[in-house]
Amino acid sequence: MNRSTEAPTAIIGRRVRHPDYGYGVVLRVRYGGLHSQVLFHNGMRMWVRTIDLESVEAPTQADDAWTPPGDRVQVLQILEALRLGVVPRDDVPHLTFGRDESIARVRSALADVAAGGACLLIEGPYGSGKTHFLEYIAHLALQEGFGVARAELDPLEVTPYKPKRVYRSFLESLTVLRPDGSSGTWTDLLADAVGQDLVLDPPHVYLSRALRALRRDWTSERADLVRAWLAGEMYSRADLNASRMSQWPTWVDHSTAADHLCYLLSGWSTLVRALGYRGLVLLVDEAETVGHAGLRLERSRGFNTLKGLVALAQNRPGTDQLSRLTWDKSDQAYKDAYGFVHSGVRPLPYAYRRPTYIGLFIAATPVFPGTEEDWRAMIPAADRIVLWPLLDDDFRRMTLYIVRLFRAAYPDVPVTDADAETIGYFLRRRLNWDAGPPHPRVFLKALAELLLLRRRYPSEPWSRLVEPPEGPMLLQIQ
Repeated sequence: MNRSTEAPTAIIGRRVRHPDYGYGVVLRVRYGGLHSQVLFHNGMRMWVRTIDLESVEAPTQADDAWTPPGDRVQVLQILEALRLGVVPRDDVPHLTFGRDESIARVRSALADVAAGGACLLIEGPYGSGKTHFLEYIAHLALQEGFGVARAELDPLEVTPYKPKRVYRSFLESLTVLRPDGSSGTWTDLLADAVGQDLVLDPPHVYLSRALRALRRDWTSERADLVRAWLAGEMYSRADLNASRMSQWPTWVDHSTAADHLCYLLSGWSTLVRALGYRGLVLLVDEAETVGHAGLRLERSRGFNTLKGLVALAQNRPGTDQLSRLTWDKSDQAYKDAYGFVHSGVRPLPYAYRRPTYIGLFIAATPVFPGTEEDWRAMIPAADRIVLWPLLDDDFRRMTLYIVRLFRAAYPDVPVTDADAETIGYFLRRRLNWDAGPPHPRVFLKALAELLLLRRRYPSEPWSRLVEPPEGPMLLQIQ
């Protein structure tokens, strides 16, 4: 990179190319700009000589056709949410910047889901925007006619080595965008299936039994029990017998029941397709939780749950068949010929049928040593997206968008497009950009607060509004 009259820190946030290591983003500089720390496309972070870096231009964006995302009330709600450090779920598409390449990959994957199935792993360090990107995928999938279900894993409640809890998290969040524009839940899907006399062929162990019962009676107390049973409520054999459900299976709630989880989800995908939707998109957040388990057996069971979900999305051969099971003494579990763990109580095939029409999008921060081999075996490098830190150009676009949003809410406050560059300059100083770009939500919060301060002090220069908290102004960044 040629020397110039720019300050050494001016290259922070820029996309660059190194002759040996490929493309990356500059995070920090040292020694007066002689060395730059770069996050490269393969996830490697290292210091290199700045002179060896070639600047790569980011694609330009057309801003001429900008229109507010709603009326003034909606715009005010967005600004207030940003001031509180929250990105409204409905406005995620408008507030997503710098992810054009990743979005193109997701669109291609959704096309693959409609054709049979697909899986993508979304990687990135903490704070890189993985959860935000999953929200974008959810919005995009709903708009394109898919059912969407989410599971945010954690070490205590929705643990990956407890498959039934993962299933309940997916089912409780299952959403579709109905033809009239309203949102539908899993109970709405059941009602539609009953109304259309939908029959799953071959019969599904869980869903077919529930549909037959609900077709006879949708409103009684027993119908409520059927829906609760399908949602994973634990009923004893005595409870089922008392409700004239003596032939119905009780739920299994042990760590080897990943086959039940996957069989149920593939059944729901089939039902969603039969109702006219394009498939089922599953979003898994905080997937690195699988490495939190303290016991080796729990980690093994957790990875088996993820492997089963990946196998569904990839339509692996054998998942729709229940082959002969053998006892694995080291894993203390029954396994099929493909190495998948099955319940020892009532084993089921992992897939109800193939193709599954399931799209699996997993967000994870691979920070735990010893688990990389498991991740690599599950999902090849070609099916991974690395979320880059946002570039300077992305923050400029973000600033310009929020400035225009603010002007739509407060047209009488003197803020113009030309102010966006000045605002960005002073926020860089206020947020200590030399140590690396901030989290996008921190930047959006500071930007919203600064613009609202401008409304209160319209004659003050931007530099004074961005003074530290001990000054007369009140821009607080937490």
